[in-house]
Amino acid sequence: MSEETILPPTEVADRFNRMVLLDDALIGRIDLRTGDAQCRIQTDFAGILRPPDFESASPEATFEPAEIVFRGVHAVDFGTNYQLTSTVVGCKATPAADRVHVDFAFDVTGGTDPDAFYTTFTVTAASFEVTRATLRE
Repeated sequence: MSEETILPPTEVADRFNRMVLLDDALIGRIDLRTGDAQCRIQTDFAGILRPPDFESASPEATFEPAEIVFRGVHAVDFGTNYQLTSTVVGCKATPAADRVHVDFAFDVTGGTDPDAFYTTFTVTAASFEVTRATLRE
């Protein structure tokens, strides 16, 4: 078993914000693995922007489908209006108040309730990884 390098929350948040492209991705599945303190979000795609010019709109890598794996999950907050079948219209990571975790917030749209068409859910975790998804039934 290899040891993971633990990055400070500010660096984790910066890497997520500068590298991960999820705009208009469709969420297909959200897995909460409490025993492993993980949250896995499957989307139809995710792009990884190339360094050092993270502002470029052309991804260095694209995963279709994609899985964002959050490790060291402390909490997942779906708010009061989260609906399944949502489209990611924005995402942002910020260091959590506890100075250990990062709040990964996903702005999503979709569903049938007009009062909840646009909402946000948050995963509070220590780290993340973006990979090609393995589809599961």
